[in-house]
Amino acid sequence: MITHKSNHTYLGLGSNLADKKQNISLALELIEQEIGVIIKRSKTFISRAEGFESENEFHNKVVLVKTSLSAPNLLKEIERIERKIGRKKKSINKEYQDRIIDIDILYFNDLIFENKILTIPHVENKNRAFVLQPLFEIASDFIDPKENKTIMELLNILKSK
Repeated sequence: MITHKSNHTYLGLGSNLADKKQNISLALELIEQEIGVIIKRSKTFISRAEGFESENEFHNKVVLVKTSLSAPNLLKEIERIERKIGRKKKSINKEYQDRIIDIDILYFNDLIFENKILTIPHVENKNRAFVLQPLFEIASDFIDPKENKTIMELLNILKSK
């Protein structure tokens, strides 16, 4: 019998083009089909674009997923799902733009990892209310392995800025 290691990953989902609600729903379906079981999901949070100008508001959600995939394989599956939903390209050099779907790996177990294509925890987690608020809803006591602070502490710090 082959046993696969079980990993827990927090994924952030966002959409600000076309039918945002449907884009997120489709992404959640594909995550369950291709990546693993969604254990928890936040409600949808609405936010303005950050890092670029847009008239389109974002719908954001965070989910906790149990998966047997490694972090690099998870990234490959996420990119495949984004393409399937209609995303053409990722942001390059932090030049953000409107997007039909965006799925980010926020955390992967308590891993701290960095290479040219993947950084875990996501480098912008602590600076983004649209990540921390839904994350707080489902994982307020989760400890960011790099910051060594709970999600609640990170959100309080961000709110005080």
